[in-house]
Amino acid sequence: MNSTSNTILTTINELFSSLFSSIDNSIYGALDEIAFIDTGILHSAYLEKLFGTSSLSGILVIANALLIGFILYFAVKHMLSSFAIVENQSPYHFILKIILVRYLYEFEFLFM
Repeated sequence: MNSTSNTILTTINELFSSLFSSIDNSIYGALDEIAFIDTGILHSAYLEKLFGTSSLSGILVIANALLIGFILYFAVKHMLSSFAIVENQSPYHFILKIILVRYLYEFEFLFM
C-alpha cells in the first residue's frame, strides 16, 4: 500500500514539474514582449485613435474643450472682478499663456 502511494506521488510530482517547467520556459518570452517596449508602440493604430492626428479627433478635442472652458472662466472672472473691485490677472498675460499652452499640446506630435 505504501509503495503504491509513493508511486502515485512520484508520478504526480513528475507531471507537475514537467508542466511548470514548460510554463516557465514559455512565459519568459511573453513577459519580455510585455515588459520591454520599443518606439514602435507609439505608432500603433490604437494610440493614433486615442491621441488623434488633428485637433478634431482624440484627446485633442478634450484639450480644446478644456481650453475654451478656461477662457470662459477667465472672461466671467474678469467681468466680475470689475464689479467687486478685486485685482485680477491681466488679460494679455492670460492670452499669452493660453496661446503657449495651445501650441505646446498641438505640436507635441512633432516630437514623438
